[in-house]
Amino acid sequence: MHFRSSVPLATWFAIVVRVLALCLALGPALLSPRSLALSSPVRRDWVQIVARYRDEVSRNPSSVDAHFRLAVAYAHEGKLLDGWEHLKQVDHLLGGERRRAPAARAFMNEAYAALARDPSDVFALYRLAFAAYFAGRKDLAMGSLRRAAALEPDNPWTMGYLGFLHGERDEVDRAIAWWERGVRVDPKNAVLHYLLGLAYTRKGDVKRAAMHFALAYRDRTLYEYVKGQRRL
Repeated sequence: MHFRSSVPLATWFAIVVRVLALCLALGPALLSPRSLALSSPVRRDWVQIVARYRDEVSRNPSSVDAHFRLAVAYAHEGKLLDGWEHLKQVDHLLGGERRRAPAARAFMNEAYAALARDPSDVFALYRLAFAAYFAGRKDLAMGSLRRAAALEPDNPWTMGYLGFLHGERDEVDRAIAWWERGVRVDPKNAVLHYLLGLAYTRKGDVKRAAMHFALAYRDRTLYEYVKGQRRL
Protein backbone atom coordinates (compact mmCIF):
# COMPACT_ATOMS: atom_id res chain seq x y z
CA MET A 1 0.00 0.00 0.00
CA HIS A 2 1.70 3.19 -1.15
CA PHE A 3 0.58 6.25 0.72
CA ARG A 4 3.21 8.65 -0.53
CA SER A 5 2.73 10.36 -3.89
CA SER A 6 5.68 10.91 -6.25
CA VAL A 7 3.77 13.31 -8.53
CA PRO A 8 3.21 16.82 -7.15
CA LEU A 9 -0.36 17.21 -8.41
CA ALA A 10 -1.33 13.60 -7.61
CA THR A 11 -2.75 14.38 -4.20
CA TRP A 12 -4.68 12.02 -1.96
CA PHE A 13 -7.66 13.13 -4.02
CA ALA A 14 -6.08 11.91 -7.24
CA ILE A 15 -5.00 8.66 -5.63
CA VAL A 16 -8.58 7.83 -4.73
CA VAL A 17 -9.67 8.63 -8.25
CA ARG A 18 -7.01 6.36 -9.75
CA VAL A 19 -8.20 3.47 -7.62
CA LEU A 20 -11.94 4.03 -7.75
CA ALA A 21 -12.67 6.31 -10.70
CA LEU A 22 -14.96 3.95 -12.53
CA CYS A 23 -17.23 3.06 -9.65
CA LEU A 24 -17.58 6.68 -8.56
CA ALA A 25 -18.23 7.90 -12.10
CA LEU A 26 -21.07 5.53 -12.86
CA GLY A 27 -24.60 6.74 -12.49
CA PRO A 28 -27.10 5.50 -9.92
CA ALA A 29 -28.59 3.01 -12.35
CA LEU A 30 -25.27 1.17 -12.53
CA LEU A 31 -24.48 1.17 -8.85
CA SER A 32 -25.41 -1.70 -6.63
CA PRO A 33 -28.06 -1.15 -3.93
CA ARG A 34 -25.17 -0.60 -1.54
CA SER A 35 -24.46 2.89 -2.78
CA LEU A 36 -21.13 4.61 -2.37
CA ALA A 37 -22.95 7.78 -1.31
CA LEU A 38 -23.50 8.87 2.26
CA SER A 39 -25.91 6.72 4.20
CA SER A 40 -27.34 9.76 5.95
CA PRO A 41 -29.73 12.04 4.07
CA VAL A 42 -28.04 14.61 1.86
CA ARG A 43 -28.25 18.02 3.47
CA ARG A 44 -30.27 20.47 1.41
CA ASP A 45 -27.72 23.25 1.83
CA TRP A 46 -25.03 21.14 0.15
CA VAL A 47 -27.35 20.28 -2.71
CA GLN A 48 -27.86 24.00 -3.15
CA ILE A 49 -24.13 24.72 -2.98
CA VAL A 50 -23.37 22.16 -5.67
CA ALA A 51 -26.21 23.45 -7.86
CA ARG A 52 -25.10 27.07 -7.40
CA TYR A 53 -21.52 26.53 -8.52
CA ARG A 54 -22.46 24.07 -11.23
CA ASP A 55 -24.64 26.83 -12.69
CA GLU A 56 -21.88 29.37 -12.21
CA VAL A 57 -19.39 27.17 -14.05
CA SER A 58 -21.89 26.80 -16.88
CA ARG A 59 -22.32 30.57 -17.10
CA ASN A 60 -18.62 31.35 -16.71
CA PRO A 61 -16.48 28.33 -17.64
CA SER A 62 -13.28 30.36 -17.31
CA SER A 63 -13.88 31.19 -13.63
CA VAL A 64 -11.11 29.61 -11.56
CA ASP A 65 -13.00 30.40 -8.36
CA ALA A 66 -16.21 28.71 -9.54
CA HIS A 67 -14.36 25.55 -10.60
CA PHE A 68 -12.48 25.43 -7.30
CA ARG A 69 -15.61 25.88 -5.22
CA LEU A 70 -17.49 23.26 -7.20
CA ALA A 71 -14.60 20.81 -6.83
CA VAL A 72 -14.60 21.33 -3.07
CA ALA A 73 -18.37 20.93 -2.84
CA TYR A 74 -18.17 17.68 -4.80
CA ALA A 75 -15.40 16.47 -2.48
CA HIS A 76 -17.58 17.11 0.54
CA GLU A 77 -20.32 14.96 -0.98
CA GLY A 78 -17.93 12.16 -1.94
CA LYS A 79 -18.22 12.80 -5.69
CA LEU A 80 -14.51 12.39 -6.19
CA LEU A 81 -14.29 12.02 -9.93
CA ASP A 82 -16.45 15.09 -10.54
CA GLY A 83 -14.35 17.08 -8.10
CA TRP A 84 -11.08 15.94 -9.65
CA GLU A 85 -12.21 17.02 -13.10
CA HIS A 86 -12.83 20.54 -11.83
CA LEU A 87 -9.50 20.64 -9.98
CA LYS A 88 -7.80 19.75 -13.24
CA GLN A 89 -9.72 22.56 -14.89
CA VAL A 90 -8.46 24.95 -12.21
CA ASP A 91 -4.91 23.91 -13.00
CA HIS A 92 -5.53 24.36 -16.73
CA LEU A 93 -7.01 27.81 -16.27
CA LEU A 94 -4.17 28.89 -14.02
CA GLY A 95 -1.65 27.91 -16.66
CA GLY A 96 0.47 25.47 -14.71
CA GLU A 97 2.53 24.94 -11.61
CA ARG A 98 4.01 28.42 -11.21
CA ARG A 99 0.59 29.94 -10.62
CA ARG A 100 -0.75 27.28 -8.28
CA ALA A 101 0.79 28.62 -5.09
CA PRO A 102 -0.42 32.24 -5.53
CA ALA A 103 -3.90 30.99 -6.39
CA ALA A 104 -3.91 28.69 -3.36
CA ARG A 105 -2.95 31.61 -1.11
CA ALA A 106 -5.78 33.68 -2.56
CA PHE A 107 -8.23 30.84 -1.92
CA MET A 108 -6.91 30.56 1.64
CA ASN A 109 -7.37 34.28 2.28
CA GLU A 110 -10.95 34.11 1.01
CA ALA A 111 -11.68 31.11 3.24
CA TYR A 112 -10.16 32.85 6.27
CA ALA A 113 -12.43 35.85 5.64
CA ALA A 114 -15.47 33.57 5.42
CA LEU A 115 -14.50 31.83 8.67
CA ALA A 116 -14.05 35.17 10.40
CA ARG A 117 -17.70 35.84 9.59
CA ASP A 118 -18.86 32.34 10.54
CA PRO A 119 -16.42 29.93 12.28
CA SER A 120 -18.88 27.07 11.73
CA ASP A 121 -18.85 27.42 7.93
CA VAL A 122 -17.90 23.88 6.85
CA PHE A 123 -17.71 24.85 3.19
CA ALA A 124 -15.10 27.50 4.07
CA LEU A 125 -13.18 24.94 6.14
CA TYR A 126 -13.13 22.59 3.16
CA ARG A 127 -11.94 25.39 0.85
CA LEU A 128 -9.23 26.25 3.35
CA ALA A 129 -8.16 22.61 3.60
CA PHE A 130 -7.89 22.15 -0.16
CA ALA A 131 -6.14 25.46 -0.72
CA ALA A 132 -3.72 24.80 2.14
CA TYR A 133 -2.88 21.40 0.71
CA PHE A 134 -2.03 22.86 -2.68
CA ALA A 135 0.04 25.57 -0.95
CA GLY A 136 2.03 22.82 0.79
CA ARG A 137 0.58 23.60 4.21
CA LYS A 138 -0.63 20.12 5.05
CA ASP A 139 -0.83 20.70 8.80
CA LEU A 140 -3.28 23.51 8.15
CA ALA A 141 -5.24 21.28 5.77
CA MET A 142 -5.45 18.61 8.44
CA GLY A 143 -6.51 21.07 11.12
CA SER A 144 -9.23 22.50 8.90
CA LEU A 145 -10.62 19.06 8.14
CA ARG A 146 -10.57 18.14 11.83
CA ARG A 147 -12.68 21.21 12.55
CA ALA A 148 -15.04 20.17 9.75
CA ALA A 149 -15.27 16.66 11.19
CA ALA A 150 -16.18 18.08 14.59
CA LEU A 151 -18.90 20.22 13.06
CA GLU A 152 -20.24 17.44 10.82
CA PRO A 153 -19.60 14.15 12.62
CA ASP A 154 -21.93 12.33 10.21
CA ASN A 155 -19.79 12.88 7.09
CA PRO A 156 -17.47 9.89 6.53
CA TRP A 157 -15.72 11.53 3.57
CA THR A 158 -14.07 14.11 5.83
CA MET A 159 -12.71 11.22 7.87
CA GLY A 160 -11.57 9.56 4.67
CA TYR A 161 -9.58 12.62 3.63
CA LEU A 162 -8.04 12.93 7.07
CA GLY A 163 -6.96 9.32 6.77
CA PHE A 164 -5.24 10.11 3.48
CA LEU A 165 -3.37 13.04 4.99
CA HIS A 166 -2.04 10.77 7.72
CA GLY A 167 -1.33 8.09 5.13
CA GLU A 168 0.86 10.46 3.15
CA ARG A 169 3.00 10.76 6.28
CA ASP A 170 3.17 6.98 6.60
CA GLU A 171 1.10 7.25 9.77
CA VAL A 172 -0.80 4.10 8.97
CA ASP A 173 -2.38 3.60 12.39
CA ARG A 174 -3.78 7.14 12.38
CA ALA A 175 -5.07 6.69 8.86
CA ILE A 176 -6.80 3.50 9.95
CA ALA A 177 -8.31 5.25 12.98
CA TRP A 178 -9.97 7.88 10.76
CA TRP A 179 -11.20 5.34 8.23
CA GLU A 180 -12.58 3.16 11.01
CA ARG A 181 -14.49 6.18 12.31
CA GLY A 182 -15.79 6.72 8.79
CA VAL A 183 -17.22 3.22 8.46
CA ARG A 184 -18.79 3.48 11.89
CA VAL A 185 -20.67 6.51 10.54
CA ASP A 186 -21.39 4.88 7.19
CA PRO A 187 -21.07 1.08 7.43
CA LYS A 188 -21.91 0.69 3.72
CA ASN A 189 -19.13 2.96 2.48
CA ALA A 190 -17.29 0.58 0.14
CA VAL A 191 -14.49 3.06 -0.55
CA LEU A 192 -13.45 3.31 3.08
CA HIS A 193 -13.73 -0.44 3.60
CA TYR A 194 -11.45 -0.97 0.60
CA LEU A 195 -8.89 1.50 1.97
CA LEU A 196 -9.02 -0.24 5.34
CA GLY A 197 -8.41 -3.54 3.58
CA LEU A 198 -5.29 -2.08 1.95
CA ALA A 199 -4.09 -0.54 5.21
CA TYR A 200 -4.53 -3.71 7.25
CA THR A 201 -2.82 -5.68 4.50
CA ARG A 202 0.19 -3.39 4.86
CA LYS A 203 0.20 -4.01 8.61
CA GLY A 204 0.03 -7.75 8.05
CA ASP A 205 -3.35 -8.07 9.74
CA VAL A 206 -4.81 -10.56 7.30
CA LYS A 207 -8.00 -11.21 9.24
CA ARG A 208 -9.06 -7.55 9.43
CA ALA A 209 -7.96 -6.93 5.85
CA ALA A 210 -10.10 -9.82 4.61
CA MET A 211 -13.09 -8.57 6.57
CA HIS A 212 -12.91 -5.08 5.09
CA PHE A 213 -12.25 -6.32 1.56
CA ALA A 214 -15.31 -8.58 1.89
CA LEU A 215 -17.44 -5.62 2.97
CA ALA A 216 -16.05 -3.45 0.17
CA TYR A 217 -16.64 -6.10 -2.48
CA ARG A 218 -20.32 -6.30 -1.65
CA ASP A 219 -20.44 -3.42 -4.07
CA ARG A 220 -20.06 -5.32 -7.34
CA THR A 221 -19.03 -2.21 -9.26
CA LEU A 222 -16.05 -1.75 -6.96
CA TYR A 223 -15.21 -5.43 -7.12
CA GLU A 224 -15.24 -5.56 -10.91
CA TYR A 225 -13.17 -2.38 -11.17
CA VAL A 226 -10.49 -3.63 -8.77
CA LYS A 227 -10.42 -7.00 -10.51
CA GLY A 228 -9.95 -5.23 -13.83
CA GLN A 229 -7.09 -3.12 -12.46
CA ARG A 230 -5.26 -6.21 -11.28
CA ARG A 231 -5.35 -7.60 -14.82
CA LEU A 232 -3.60 -4.48 -16.22
